[in-house]
Amino acid sequence: MGGVPVGALVRLAREDTAPHVSPSGPVVVIGPLAAQLARALAAGGDASLVVADGDPARASVVVCVLAGEPSAAQLATLRAATRRLTPVVAVQTGHAGDVPYVLATDVVDCPPGRGFPIDEIAAAIARAGGRAAAPLAARLPVLAPAVTRHLIERAAVVAAALAAAPWGARAHLMPLLFIQTRLLRDVSAAAGAADPDLPVLAGVSARPEPVITLTVGLAARSLVRALPYRGAPARALVAAGATLALGALAASRPGLRISS
Repeated sequence: MGGVPVGALVRLAREDTAPHVSPSGPVVVIGPLAAQLARALAAGGDASLVVADGDPARASVVVCVLAGEPSAAQLATLRAATRRLTPVVAVQTGHAGDVPYVLATDVVDCPPGRGFPIDEIAAAIARAGGRAAAPLAARLPVLAPAVTRHLIERAAVVAAALAAAPWGARAHLMPLLFIQTRLLRDVSAAAGAADPDLPVLAGVSARPEPVITLTVGLAARSLVRALPYRGAPARALVAAGATLALGALAASRPGLRISS
């Protein structure tokens, strides 16, 4: 196995690479025009997963529509959500500026009279929700492209940073396999692919993802060894490229049913 210990492969298969299979709660939209935005986010999907003016304490993501400075009630909601570690997105229809308790990257500007920028809001929900947004994407088609794209891009960035670290090749391989295996499962979950009922041997599910990522990982390591320059930038580029390719495979073939 290219110098990869069998025990390490067993640990990979047993690790917590399983995706979030069910949403932890709905997307709760609060503020002016909350019902309109909720309908747009739920279009073509499960309307029960986007609730206008619902209970933020039950939310998997809170989307707060603002018309300028947050009101006292909105500030209290944002503060409480932050303390619960609930992801928060702000949609600013008034002046552009910082919103307390919301990361600047999760504030979406919406100039009056132009309608809600749904693609940008979906992208902000994907960034804020991370892996937990995958089950929402499976049942809300409006979110699916942004969530899938974010999962793949984030995994590629993490893989590149890891590969560039000054460790030996073997030390890189297993963490990269973990990142890529988790990515395949998350992207399949975001596409709504059913989790197949696979046999289990010695506590290890006979899933295809570890085999796929191991094959790609060994090929990538061989490529790096064949390069005339093997420095950190080269390793990072190969790791990111392999991760992007795996993500594209998972997105195009949900459930990794690769055989016809």
